[in-house]
Amino acid sequence: MHSNPHEDLGAYAPPVDSLTSSFAQVKIDINASKTYSEAFDAIVAKVGEIQKEAIPRDELTVTIDLARPFTSGGLLILLWQPLNDHPWCEGTKRVVKKCHTLDALDKALRAVLNSSLVDGASVLDVEAFYNLNFKPTTEQREALQDLIFQAISMKCPNVILCMGKPFFTLSRQKLS
Repeated sequence: MHSNPHEDLGAYAPPVDSLTSSFAQVKIDINASKTYSEAFDAIVAKVGEIQKEAIPRDELTVTIDLARPFTSGGLLILLWQPLNDHPWCEGTKRVVKKCHTLDALDKALRAVLNSSLVDGASVLDVEAFYNLNFKPTTEQREALQDLIFQAISMKCPNVILCMGKPFFTLSRQKLS
């Protein structure tokens, strides 16, 4: 059974409106001095700084595999946050298979693009590396969000697919 990724996160409610409005400010700069890889590394470094320890190696390895390719363009899949019960130590293929969202995305990419989630798209979590043990302050969340948007900008994706309950909740609210 998968746990709710937002359980036990206290009174914090994801800033969906501010996040979505932030998309309007993302500037895609093909002449940017920073690369997508460097922007991703900045996210990893900031999470490590906030946690005061390194991200567990297995979690980092899987997250890097999903964030690749570290090239400009292509498909970027933006998810909300990782599940609390991903089997990081079992590797990327197992994490994809055990997560309903990632597995469905992988199957869709295989059917439609004759590709896979690992080699056909870059996957980022808006709240990257968040879990029950990682509870940044509002200021730290905002700093991490800025780094995520820098990574999106550096990726220069041709297509951004946003998935996750907070995104769907916002869509329903705007349609009403």
